[in-house]
Amino acid sequence: MLYRYGIVNIAAGDIFVVCSDNKLIFTCFVYVDDAGGKSDTYCGATGRIKEGLGEFNRFAKRKRLGKLKIEPDYEFVNQIFQEASTLSAVGEQLQSIELHGTDFQKKVWEALCTIPAGTTTTYKQIAGYIGMNSAVRAVANAIGANNVAPLIPCHRVIRSDGGLGGYRWGVTIKKALLRQEGSVVD
Repeated sequence: MLYRYGIVNIAAGDIFVVCSDNKLIFTCFVYVDDAGGKSDTYCGATGRIKEGLGEFNRFAKRKRLGKLKIEPDYEFVNQIFQEASTLSAVGEQLQSIELHGTDFQKKVWEALCTIPAGTTTTYKQIAGYIGMNSAVRAVANAIGANNVAPLIPCHRVIRSDGGLGGYRWGVTIKKALLRQEGSVVD
């Protein structure tokens, strides 16, 4: 299968995006360090592409996607990303994404898509939403396995005590995403 990649810029930072046919399959923020600042390791476009391709190759290996044929196509990738970003209905949004996860993970990711922009919820509330009140840690792990952030909005989940919790690309990026959507962030 042919995969196409590109870099999409949003207010919170640059995202490396991979598409298959007309669906998003993978995203990752590139060019950030743990604090959300510019990474010295990956300065410039070539570094961001190298970082993104490395992340995608690790993802593809974990998901056993087989032999990969991948090429750049920035215009196509930006179009698909923008279309998916503007879909408001959960069903429409998820149809634009090629999900790779367990049934449990997909159930959690679907629940994440019901969180309105500008609001947050907790890991515990997501566990309750999917009918598994005692599965808070499993929910947190499923959220962390999300391979198409910020389209599946894992950044909208916070701790029960009101703290932001972690984020794979750093709390600075999480704060930027929440602020962009109108959430009040300390």
